[in-house]
Amino acid sequence: MNKRLLNSLIALGLIATPICSAAEVNGNWNSSIKVQPIIEKPADSLVINSEVDFDITDEINENIDWKLKINLSTEKYINQKDDWHDSYDLDNKFKFSSSEAYLNYSADDKVKLDVCLGKQYVKLGAGDGITTFTLLEPIDAKNMEDLTNSASIWGGKLVWYPGDFTVTAFYQPLVTPAKLEGEVGEVAQAIKLATLLEATKGLPIDPTTIVTKIETIDYKENPLAGAALKVSRQIAGYDLSAIWESGYSPIALPAELLMNENKLICKYMPTQKIGATVTGTLGDFGTWGELTYTIPKKDFYDSNITALLENVENEQYKLSDKPYVTGLIGADYFLPKGTYINLQVLHGLPHEISDNMISTAVIADISKTFIADKIKIELTGIGDFTNKGYVISPKIEYQTTPNSQAWIKGTILGGDEGTLYDALSDKGQIACGVKIVF
Repeated sequence: MNKRLLNSLIALGLIATPICSAAEVNGNWNSSIKVQPIIEKPADSLVINSEVDFDITDEINENIDWKLKINLSTEKYINQKDDWHDSYDLDNKFKFSSSEAYLNYSADDKVKLDVCLGKQYVKLGAGDGITTFTLLEPIDAKNMEDLTNSASIWGGKLVWYPGDFTVTAFYQPLVTPAKLEGEVGEVAQAIKLATLLEATKGLPIDPTTIVTKIETIDYKENPLAGAALKVSRQIAGYDLSAIWESGYSPIALPAELLMNENKLICKYMPTQKIGATVTGTLGDFGTWGELTYTIPKKDFYDSNITALLENVENEQYKLSDKPYVTGLIGADYFLPKGTYINLQVLHGLPHEISDNMISTAVIADISKTFIADKIKIELTGIGDFTNKGYVISPKIEYQTTPNSQAWIKGTILGGDEGTLYDALSDKGQIACGVKIVF
């Protein structure tokens, strides 16, 4: 952790303590251990993780409230040797972050206006935990089953309630890139290398020596780092919305290849999205849907990249600046005796940001509780029809006390021979842990 940042946080904490003395503080502590049992040396993958979340909220007056959610975590690989030379080494073992830090203003009934400023989660789409409106919901993933997770972003949100309509506007001053870490980061690197190997086949270029540089965004050229407008209205019992998004792709894409310098320049692609959502009930079923038309910046890729992509045989790796359509439909249902079923069919997973990448998949979440809800058995998964692969995660939770639970979870990956999912089959995991709420 940066020393200046740490000192600033301590000073801020000391200043804020009198203010926060009356605030409501909630939180939880999570600790887990996980291993990849299929690899050649499972012990090398054994990792222990522990983290604490603090959720602090308070009201300044009847119109203004604020929220601060902070996280402190540490991760330790069993076979990793620790060298403790000074206090900086201790700092580097811990990760401090905030997922929410905002001030919220709600006007009176006459004005009918809400304003939220700061770091917050943005949800414009109708999908359950996943959406095709991804410009303001960057991926935050370490494992393959985390691909539906999104990060919070800094910005300002305005919600206005004129008559029967709800108008939501959001502005983001700086882009928040996707966070692809752990095995997801490894997969992204493997895809990039495989694409370069195919693209440079037969050319006097060694792709393993190409230096990659991510170019920072020139906000003077395009000052709209991220913005959205959503207009909603209820018709015949259904909530209908029209949405417009503008910003940059949260994943940097290879835009230029400097042959003489052996350098690959990656950039965030300016992109716009327009679409619609619907949510409502159909009998005892909850239902929702999205339809999105994505418009990437034309001529984003230079002539060298365009020429090289012609050599790539795998159509999914042929990046394109053509507009494309994505969407999803979903439904959930509560059965008697604690059974819950949630199914979504998605055309375009969050990390698929080019026309050729788009795949069709089903996402499922099925759970059942037993013994007065003390035990919960859950099965979640992604079945990718286009790429012929799957990710399955069975989980068992046991409510040891009203404020604590123990759990064990597995992650299984697989697919047809030669597919990306097949290559990731040894990345399956077994994890167990405890969670305490306070």
